[in-house]
Amino acid sequence: MQNSQTLDALKEHRRLIELESFISSHIFSYIKFYDHSYADDHDDNYYLEREWRVIGNVKFDLSDIETVFMPKSFSKRFRADCPTYGSQLTFV
Repeated sequence: MQNSQTLDALKEHRRLIELESFISSHIFSYIKFYDHSYADDHDDNYYLEREWRVIGNVKFDLSDIETVFMPKSFSKRFRADCPTYGSQLTFV
């Protein structure tokens, strides 16, 4: 009886480890926490950030980007940082 209970406990422990691994890699990796006390223009405020979340890197070239949406106040910096970008800029 004791061996059966030990085996059951080990199986349950293994399942919990598998569940923790799944939650960490397939759920928590898609959640972005933020500090609501930051001002909208604070460098560490990512609340307004929108992106697809994938495991690993998404590789692309600047020429792959069709349109960039941004506040007009960022236009000079964007043009300085990306002088070869030649596609659509839309100010919001």
